[in-house]
Amino acid sequence: MSRRRQRSHISTDQRIAVCLGHRFPNNDVAPRYYGDLLIEYSKSGLSPPHLIDEIETGEEGKFWSYTWEAMLFRHLSSAGYRLKNVVKVSGQHGPDLCVEIEGRKIWIEAVVPSSEGIPAAWLEPPTDELRVRSRPDVERVLRARQ
Repeated sequence: MSRRRQRSHISTDQRIAVCLGHRFPNNDVAPRYYGDLLIEYSKSGLSPPHLIDEIETGEEGKFWSYTWEAMLFRHLSSAGYRLKNVVKVSGQHGPDLCVEIEGRKIWIEAVVPSSEGIPAAWLEPPTDELRVRSRPDVERVLRARQ
């Protein structure tokens, strides 16, 4: 049986739980927290249609990107903002979220910085060893565009 066919027999909630169980082994808190967040976003009708497939790839950037979208969705929804669907049936093209405030549409693109170009030594967890190194300032700059 193909992997795609196997996935069609389990629910979205189960697919997310399995994925998060692999991502966070030996951790009871993270799978529950991120699972609830991603399930809520997935069921809202505002998430991209390929959300679960993308998370199942195991790619770090995709996981954190969709998690950030889900966090923004939850925050804006709980603050009382009415979000609009910007997802096309064929997939997502354009901003991640849209909210209308006082008759004005505000388009939101959820951007997650990546570690691309950052030296591996800067990404390692801190140790008791004293190390001196240069800062990768150029790579750490976040850019905003209008």
